[in-house]
Amino acid sequence: MQRTKANWLRRATIRRSAAPGAPGTQRVATGTRRRGGIALVLVAALVWCASAEARPSLSFGVPSQVTAGAVIPATWVAKGVRLGSQLVLQRQEGTARTWRTVARLGASHGSVTLGGLPLGSYRLRLAVLVRRRVLAERQALILSFGRVPLSTLFPNALSHGVYTTPTTSYAFEGNRSLIDGNNGIGALSPAHNPCRSVFIEFMAGLDLYFPQPAREYEGTTATLTVVQQSSDPVGATAPLNSVASLTAGLTPGQSWSVNLTQTAEKSFTFYLNGYAECDAASRIES
Repeated sequence: MQRTKANWLRRATIRRSAAPGAPGTQRVATGTRRRGGIALVLVAALVWCASAEARPSLSFGVPSQVTAGAVIPATWVAKGVRLGSQLVLQRQEGTARTWRTVARLGASHGSVTLGGLPLGSYRLRLAVLVRRRVLAERQALILSFGRVPLSTLFPNALSHGVYTTPTTSYAFEGNRSLIDGNNGIGALSPAHNPCRSVFIEFMAGLDLYFPQPAREYEGTTATLTVVQQSSDPVGATAPLNSVASLTAGLTPGQSWSVNLTQTAEKSFTFYLNGYAECDAASRIES
């Protein structure tokens, strides 16, 4: 009788604990729902943070070389710029290299014309700003080239004057002969090159102070050649008391020099004028 009663009590206990409304079962179910809610909140927070920190995508196009003073075309494409952000074009200025806004852009893509720049190298950027914070940027380097006289580039090698022939007078910035610069090889030779082209005009003449008889130069010519590091030489040839000229493209940063040759036994004097297109108006002679 006692065994039967104990078995009955045990079965009743099992049924109560297994009932759908039993307190133990409710606690487990409630705990599961809470963990699921916490997981959903964490996922939503991570998605929101990733969206808030996503950087805009920028594309920025300007020419790498421009002529000093000429307007500069610029194009841009900006994706993912949020409300409250500013899309601007800026130029770096001063020794502190601070950025100054030169244009505020109201569209996600387009083109704009920027004012010309003096000789020099300049860094521009397309930037997305929130207050003073830079969310994204794309930078570009622009070299601004202008005409610089040969006499500025080679002040020690050239001296100006006037050469007179029986029929004309020729004003020059400088003069060189085959007795200068290792017999005319490297008569002008920059120590460094900030230039992208050079124009030289010359008259093949007699010495200013000790001229030889002109008859000794009959049938002979003088040649001036620009020799470059990675391009073919460019030359021009003239007979006595005649003018010739040449234009040679240069690669900034690469070496070049001016060589003199002749077919006469007596030395020609080369009376020079010209300029180079450079991004700096400073001495470059060695």
